[in-house]
Amino acid sequence: TRARREMLDAVARLGRERAGLRVDLRLTDGFAASEASDPAAYSRALMDARVCLAPRGTSVETFRVFEGLRCGCVFLADRLPRHWFYDGAPIVQLDRWRDLPRALAPFADPAALEEQHRRALDWWRTRCSPAALGRFLAERVDRPGAAR
Repeated sequence: TRARREMLDAVARLGRERAGLRVDLRLTDGFAASEASDPAAYSRALMDARVCLAPRGTSVETFRVFEGLRCGCVFLADRLPRHWFYDGAPIVQLDRWRDLPRALAPFADPAALEEQHRRALDWWRTRCSPAALGRFLAERVDRPGAAR
């Protein structure tokens, strides 16, 4: 709850400070409400987005990480746990959401925004896409006990 409130405050502050910034903020009453929403509309919104924010919820992890990176978003999140599937992920991790304006500043440059978009899509394709996960699992089946 605290992380979400901090994120909402940071987004509101950013919207006040940066005239012309378009913010599409969508809130639900919880995971069940998100599950009941239109998945095609959700996917379209993410594909149209340049930036995706993901405060932690009741778990330290969220599907939104994978959804946002699959769509090529600049992705900002609370600190994430160390897992093999996050290694090298182009995620901007924040200690506090009040740091949001500073964390987004480099992406005001269109070239930097495009580079981060490309990195997100590349990471998804090579690390967590269905094909990448299939390769990962096949390697583990072929070599039980292989290092992660």
